[in-house]
This record gives sequence, C-alpha cells and structure tokens, in this order.
Amino acid sequence: MFSEDSVEVLIGTGFTDLVLNTGLNKANSVSVNSRRSFDVTYRAATNDTLSLAPSRTIQSFPIPSTFPINASTSNTTSTSLPTQWHHRGWGPSLSCSNSTTYFHNFCDQNLVPKCRFRLALSTNGIGSLTLSAIDIDLVNETSLTTVLIIWEWATFGDITINGSIFASLQDTILELDSASTGIVGSMSAAKALFNLTNIQSVLIFSAVGDALVGYYHCSSSHTIRLSLPSELNNTSSAASNKSTTFGIEISALSIGQKGNSCTSAISSFDYEAQPLLWVIGQAFFQRKYLDHDL
Repeated sequence: MFSEDSVEVLIGTGFTDLVLNTGLNKANSVSVNSRRSFDVTYRAATNDTLSLAPSRTIQSFPIPSTFPINASTSNTTSTSLPTQWHHRGWGPSLSCSNSTTYFHNFCDQNLVPKCRFRLALSTNGIGSLTLSAIDIDLVNETSLTTVLIIWEWATFGDITINGSIFASLQDTILELDSASTGIVGSMSAAKALFNLTNIQSVLIFSAVGDALVGYYHCSSSHTIRLSLPSELNNTSSAASNKSTTFGIEISALSIGQKGNSCTSAISSFDYEAQPLLWVIGQAFFQRKYLDHDL
C-alpha cells in the first residue's frame, strides 16, 4: 500500500488499537471494503537502506529493542493526525477491540526480561525509547525519583509556579501521556494557572466540550514545574518523603508564535470522570528521563 513512501506510525505505549489516518490516506474509486481482519507487520529501517535493526517480535509486529523516535511538534488533534497510522485507546477500557495495550503485549508474552520501558526526549524533536532496561549511558538508577502510580501512567503531584505551590494546583492527578504534545488540565485549574502567569485565556466552544486556550507575550516567562510526588498526599509519601521538582522547558511552553504572541502548550478540557486530572504530554517530557517500571 505504501511501497513508495515511508510510513510514519505514532506509537503510544499505552495504546491498543491500530487506526489508519484517513486525513492522509484516501480510498480510490475502485477500493472495496472487504470487511476482513488482518495482521499488520512493519519493520524499522534507516532512511538510506533496508537493513533491519535488532528486533523482538510481538504477534506480527517486529519491534527494535532500542530505537530512535521523533517527538511531535504538531498541534493537530486526533481527527487530523500528522502520521499515517496511530495506535489508539488508552488501555482496554478505551479500546475499540478491548485489546491489551501495545507495551503490555511484550510483558504478557514474555518477550522482554522486565516489564519496563524508558522514554527520553531532547529539545530538538528527537529522542529514544528503550524496552526492558535502564539506559546506563544516560542515567544512574539510584538518581531516579520514585513515585507511586494511581493507575498506569498516573500519579499524584503538584504544579508549582515560580517556586510556589497554590491550592488550586496542589495534590492533583498527573497522567503522563507520551502520545500527547501539550499539557491539558481541567477548566478551573487551567484558568487558575493562566491567571497566575498572566496568560490570556480564550474559551473555545465545541460539540465535544468547551476548552480554554492560552496566549501570552513571547518575551514573558514563568517557571512552571511539576513536583513529584505530591508534597501533601499521604499515599505519595509511601514512595518518597521528599518531592523533586521538574521544570518545563521555556521553549516547550509555546506551540506556536505569531508576531509577539505565543500560543501556550497548556490548555484545558473537563474530564467528567476525573475532575482533578492533568494530562501531561511531550511539552513536559523534553530533557527528562522517564522510566516506567510496570
């Protein structure tokens, strides 16, 4: 189907289903829906050759044990994805097929020595994903900050501004989502953050739910950090009695610029089931080493 062009795949380690991006791929006049199930196979290759990297096979998916990745710089939503395919569904509960997540397939079929992966992104749009091990070239395991998870990918934390913790931003739920580009909180929490940082908020109306988008003068800057684990949460203190703060890169706080006006990577959307939820995406991940020991 894509014999002449390389295919970009957006992989979320907690995703399950594989979905064709119909925004980029259109059926032609003779296409017929055969309504048959099929296996999908892909392989990693360099830009110049078809030589394969060392790989592990998961069902019909050969996956390199360690491979480079590109961080998304796009502001597009799931209805207009920048890639041709993407894994969707955050766990079986959000999967169309009630499938096991991408990463847990490795664990369930004993294809990795440890059910563990690490993600490291730089500020230049590239990074790496390593399965089953700590990358000792990048970090010493004893230097890692340990946090307890509420559910997979989610933990308690505080959002600090210029070193201060505010009541509206403390002891909140932070869900780390490698497939998201920005940072999304509830309407009330994001509004509070915007007010504290002089970010102008604009309410966007939508059939699927209203959202706040923030704009600020590009020359202004505030230090926004995540404090992990939460300093006030009793459950978190079982993992660590001392919180560590992790800053968001100034360059990552903007997802677009027009003149002197920058669009904030932080926005809002209300999740009724989890009113305290913040979804933390790649804007936070830059220059961080995230180790997921599941």
